[in-house]
Amino acid sequence: MALALFAVIATTAFTVLREILHVQAATEGRLDRLARIERTSYVLTRDFLQTAGGSLVAGGEGVAFRRSGGSGELAVRYVLEGSSLMREVSEGPGRGVVRQTLLPGVLGVDWRFYDPRGGWRSNWPPPPGPTPESTSEPAPGAASAPMRPPGNPAAVAVELTLAGPGLSGGLRRILPLPAEAAP
Repeated sequence: MALALFAVIATTAFTVLREILHVQAATEGRLDRLARIERTSYVLTRDFLQTAGGSLVAGGEGVAFRRSGGSGELAVRYVLEGSSLMREVSEGPGRGVVRQTLLPGVLGVDWRFYDPRGGWRSNWPPPPGPTPESTSEPAPGAASAPMRPPGNPAAVAVELTLAGPGLSGGLRRILPLPAEAAP
């Protein structure tokens, strides 16, 4: 009887221990994922806060710009490759490109760019043309409407569509860019 009781207690203890280890592994996986998301957010913020004036270009595949670095300017590019957000950094022509997998498990990336003169845009730079304030026709013989000065947007919004256990869904960050001098 004692042996049977001991076997039941041992089986129950083993089952409880196995469940505890499973929950611990799942929790560690979520914490690792949260740490990668936090690191990605930090790197994005740091990069965009150091964006060189007039260097941001975005379209179809990703976002590219120049930023200040320890030994001068760095060329930075963000792109979704497969299911990973990638960061590519180059110190200049003739130098190699360092590729980093910032965040795996990304299903989609949506970049938006805030133009104080025209609101949120899906690509950058905006097409050349008159500023919204100058929509009326110029008088005959008058100078044409002012053109948009080249420059960076005031802010960049990035929305990541994430996949993964416990941490799927959307994550949106709005990243300010350094102010540029007026033309």
